[in-house]
Formats: sequence, structure tokens, C-alpha cells
Amino acid sequence: YTGSGRTTLIKKIIGENIVHETISGTNYEQIKCLDKHLTFIKTSTFETNDKSWYEVQEFIRNDLLPIHAIWLLLHYQSDIDENLLNQLKMLPRAPSFIILNKTDFLQSHSFCCQSELEKYMKYFDDTNQNDFPNYFRNNQI
Repeated sequence: YTGSGRTTLIKKIIGENIVHETISGTNYEQIKCLDKHLTFIKTSTFETNDKSWYEVQEFIRNDLLPIHAIWLLLHYQSDIDENLLNQLKMLPRAPSFIILNKTDFLQSHSFCCQSELEKYMKYFDDTNQNDFPNYFRNNQI
């Protein structure tokens, strides 16, 4: 999501040795890690609710496969869209990670959707543990 800190998070996890590239003919960009064999694709496909589930499936089938995992990075003030979470549940066997970013601001605020988020996190954790790719089990990242 815009303003959620995707690039900053990638830099913190991977390091500064990254390069940005726009993917020809698309509305998204790649962030390649130069010293590791990783590519992150920043896309707004999941940002807008005007996409039909068919359009999302086509995007995944044509543009993202083969993917190893999906990181959904949410700003702590964003509403958790149930349609989006339902779409994530239907994705083809790719582990999905929901990352709530900028939560340091929550110390003085209560997070009204915490129980809802915990429910979905448990669902994704249970689902992903059964078929977690070896790449992520053994990776030193």
C-alpha cells in the first residue's frame, strides 16, 4: 500500500545493495537485491478494490508466477479489507505474509482490528506451515 514503507522494509531486511527497475509494459517495478538471488515486485494490484477477482487471478497467472511468497505490507492505520484477505486465501499455494508496518505509533493508540488481524494471521500461519517452501526454511536472509 502507498506510504506503507515497502522499499524501506526491503532495505532494512536485505541491505542497501538493491536496484529499482520498472518492468516494461506494466505499472509496477522490481526491486532486485544485487548480492542475493531475490527480486521483490512492487505492485498496486492489491491496493485498489476496483479489481475483480478474475483480474487479480489473471495478474498472478500472467505476471507473478512463479512467485515464492506474497508480502502484504499494511500501514497500521489502513483498514483491513476482508475482500483482500479472502483473495489472499485463494492464491495458489504461495505463502502469504501480512506485515503491519509503522506500529511504533500504536503505543498511544488502540488497534481496533487486532483480534480480526490475529484471526487471519492464525489462518495463514496454519495454512502456510503445511506447505512452506524449502527455500524459505533454509535461506539465511
